[in-house]
Amino acid sequence: MASSPHPLALRIGRRRFVLQRDPTKCGVVYRRTVARAARMSTEKDALGQPPARRFEVPGFAMTMLDLDATPAMTRLGPLGAEDAIRDRPEVATTTPVFVWGDKRVVLSPQISVGFDPSRIDAAGIAAVTGLRLVRTGPDYVILALEDTANLLSVVQEISALPGVNYAEPDLVTIGRHIRPPASAARSFSAEPGPQAAFVNVFAPQAWQAAGSVAGVRIAVLDDGVDIQHPALAGAVVASFDAVNGSEQPIEPNGWDYHGTACAGVMTGLSKQPDFRGIAGGAKLLAVRIAQSPAQGQPWASSNSILRSGIDWAVANGADVLSNSWGCPPSTIVSDGVRAARENGRGGKGVVMVFAAGNSGGPVEFPATLEGTIAVGAVNLADEPKTFASSDGENWWASSTGPELTIAAPGVRVKTTDITGDIGRSPTDWRDDFNGTSAACPIVAGAAALVLSVAPGLTADEVTRALTGAADKVGSGGYDASGRNDFLGWGRLNVASALDRVRAGSRLVGRVTPLLLSNDIRLWFISAGAGESGLFVLEKDDADRLAQLSSAGTDVTIAYDTRVDSPVGSLLQGARLLTGSSLGSSVIGGSTSAPGGGDPPPDEVHLPRPGEDVFSTHAAGAGEAVAAVPRSTPPPLPQKVANPIPSRRSKR
Repeated sequence: MASSPHPLALRIGRRRFVLQRDPTKCGVVYRRTVARAARMSTEKDALGQPPARRFEVPGFAMTMLDLDATPAMTRLGPLGAEDAIRDRPEVATTTPVFVWGDKRVVLSPQISVGFDPSRIDAAGIAAVTGLRLVRTGPDYVILALEDTANLLSVVQEISALPGVNYAEPDLVTIGRHIRPPASAARSFSAEPGPQAAFVNVFAPQAWQAAGSVAGVRIAVLDDGVDIQHPALAGAVVASFDAVNGSEQPIEPNGWDYHGTACAGVMTGLSKQPDFRGIAGGAKLLAVRIAQSPAQGQPWASSNSILRSGIDWAVANGADVLSNSWGCPPSTIVSDGVRAARENGRGGKGVVMVFAAGNSGGPVEFPATLEGTIAVGAVNLADEPKTFASSDGENWWASSTGPELTIAAPGVRVKTTDITGDIGRSPTDWRDDFNGTSAACPIVAGAAALVLSVAPGLTADEVTRALTGAADKVGSGGYDASGRNDFLGWGRLNVASALDRVRAGSRLVGRVTPLLLSNDIRLWFISAGAGESGLFVLEKDDADRLAQLSSAGTDVTIAYDTRVDSPVGSLLQGARLLTGSSLGSSVIGGSTSAPGGGDPPPDEVHLPRPGEDVFSTHAAGAGEAVAAVPRSTPPPLPQKVANPIPSRRSKR
C-alpha cells in the first residue's frame, strides 16, 4: 500500500466509522523468507538507527514500528520514513497504523468475505479471485494476499462479485490489558467467605436460591485459560485455539493471564483456599482469541480469529459468552454476534456479554451492538469507576454511553492466576484483577445463575431479568426509563434477578384504566424502555389498582404469558402485586439506543488517546501502563437526554 496520510473509513451497516492514522508508526510486511535478525538489520539501515519500539504481530510476517525520533523520521517525515522502509528488498510492502480508542489497528494481508451460500460457496470465491483460502465459515471465507499493496482495491472488486454480501480488510487489533502498578501486586488473602465484589452484588443470597449450574456452559473468549489450575480443571469441558484453529488442549503463555482471571471469576471452585466464582460449578469452554508474543508486550488478534472463536463456542453449546475485549467495527464480527443471538441455544439465543472498555470514553465495539450486554464498572464503594473515583486506581476509567447496559464491580477482584512459576502473582491466585474486564465475567456468571433457575429463558429475557433487578446506586442521574450513561440500568443485583425469574414475569410502572363497561375494565401498564401491556384483573384487585392509579403510584403486575395482538401485548394471567414492591427498577432494560433499530447513518470519530500500546522491552508483569489524560469526568446528569504440560512451582 502506498504511503498515505488519509484515515481508514469502515462502513458497517448504515454507520461509517473513521480510523485516524497514527503518523508515528507504520506496519511492515516482510517477505516470508526473511529471518527475524535480518528484519531488525533492515529496520536499522532504513531508519538510521533501530526503532525505539517494535511489535511483531503473532501469526503474520508483520512488524509494527515506532518511527518517532529516528533519523529518517526527522529528515524525511513520517511518510518519507515509511517509504525508506518499503524500498528495501526484504520488505513486501508497508501499511499504515490506525488508532481505535486505546488500541492500534493494522491491515493484515487477508480479506474477510461474507457470501450468500445459495448463490456461491467458498471454493467458488477462491476460484473467481485466485486468492488462497485461509479459513472458511458457514457464510464467510478468509482470503490471503501476498501482501497489502493493493488490499483496499481488491476489497472493492470482491464486494462487487455476484453472491458476495460484503468484503472487508481482516484488521489486526493490537491492545493492552490494564495492569495495576507493580507496587500494588498482591497474592490473594484467603479470608473465609465470599469476596467483597460478590457480596456487593448479593451473590451469596443468589447461591442459596440458584439451581444447579452444572448444566450451564459459559465460554470465555480471551488469551487462553490455564486448564490445569485446580480451581478450573473440573469446569473445563472443551477448549479451542482460534488463533491457529486447534481443538487440542492449550496452555496460554505465562504472561497471558487475563483469560485465566476471567475464568476464575465465573467458574472457579476451591476449598484451599476458600474460593467460589460467581457461577462456580458451571461448565467452561476455554477459547483463545488473542495472544502476546512476549512478556510486557500487548496482545493481538484479527477480526477473523474473533469470529472463529464466537462460532466455535456457539457450535459447542455455549449458553453465555464472556468477552473482555474490543475491536474495530467489523461486519464479520457483528454477523457472528447476531448469529449467536438469533440461532444459539436452539433459537433461544446465546447471552452475549461484553466489557464496555477502560478508556473513560465511548463504549467499545462489539459492546455497542444491539442485543449485547455492555458491562461498565463500579468500585467497591458502588461509585461509577472514573479516573477520580475513591478507589485510587487513577490509571483507568469505565467507558460510558447510551449503549451501556449494566455495571458490576471492577476493582480488586479476587480470582485465579496461572499456576507455576509464571503468571501475575507469586501464588496461583491474585486479588488485584480490575477493569471492565473483571466486571464482564461477573455479569456473565450472573446470567448463568439466572439460566440455572430458568433454562428456557431467551437471551433477551435473561437481559431483562438482570437489568430489571439492578440497584440504582451512585449519586443519581437516572432518566425516566431508569438508566444513565454511566451505570446503564444500575449495578448488578444477582439475588434480585433470581427472585424475579422465580416469581415469573413482572412489569413495574404506571397504569391507565380503559373502561369497557360498568363491569369490565381494561388496564394499560407502561414500564419504560418500550415495555407495556394490556390486562384485566379480578374485581378486588381492580378496585385496589384504581386507587393506586389515581394516586399516580407505580405498581407491580405479574403475569403468566404475553400474547401479541393488533391492539398491543396482552398479559394473560395478570395479577396485582404490592405497589412499588420492586422499587423503581424496570424490567424492560434495552441494550440498544432508545428507539431501537439501526442507528442513524452518521460518521463517528473517536478521540485519539494519549497512551501508547506497545513496546519491546521486557517489562515486568506488574508494569504500569501510561494512562490516558486524567481529566475529571462530568458529574452524573440529572436526566439522560437519549433515553498441557506439567507446571512449575511459584518462586
